[in-house]
Amino acid sequence: MGVRTKKLAHVIESFLPKIEFVYHPFEVFGKLGQKMKTLEAFSNGDFSRVQESLENLDISPYKTILMGMPTYGNFPPKLFDEILVRMDNIQEKSFVLFSTSLITGEGTIEYMNSELEARKGNVLARVNLQRFFKIGKEPILEFLETIAIS
Repeated sequence: MGVRTKKLAHVIESFLPKIEFVYHPFEVFGKLGQKMKTLEAFSNGDFSRVQESLENLDISPYKTILMGMPTYGNFPPKLFDEILVRMDNIQEKSFVLFSTSLITGEGTIEYMNSELEARKGNVLARVNLQRFFKIGKEPILEFLETIAIS
C-alpha cells in the first residue's frame, strides 16, 4: 500500500466512527528503491514480502469491503490480483473501491471494478482520488455521501 493510499484509508476510517473497521494493510516498507524492487517482485508473482498478510486475509465475517490501491502505470500493483485469488465468496460481498494517484488513476479503478465484477462481486461505489492531500478532504466526504455511509 502506498503512503497516500494508507493515509486515505485512515482518513476514511476517521469519517466513519459508527462503523466497525478492521484494517488489513498490505504494506511495503523501505526506501523508494526497495519499494520498487518489491513491486517488481509482485509483477513476477513473488508475494513473499506480504505472505503473512495474505495468509491472514479472511473476508468471511464482512458484508462490505472497502478496498484501496495505489496507481502504478495506470494499474494497481499485481498484489491486487493475488488478493482477489485468495478471497473466498467474493460473489456474496459488496465492495467500495478507491484508488490513489498523482496524475491519473482511472485505469486502476476501472481494472479493479472489472475484475471484481468478473468474479460476481457487487461494486457499490468507486472513486479515483488524485492528489488527495493537496486538495483537501472534501472529495472523500462527497464520495462517502454518494454511498450513504457518512
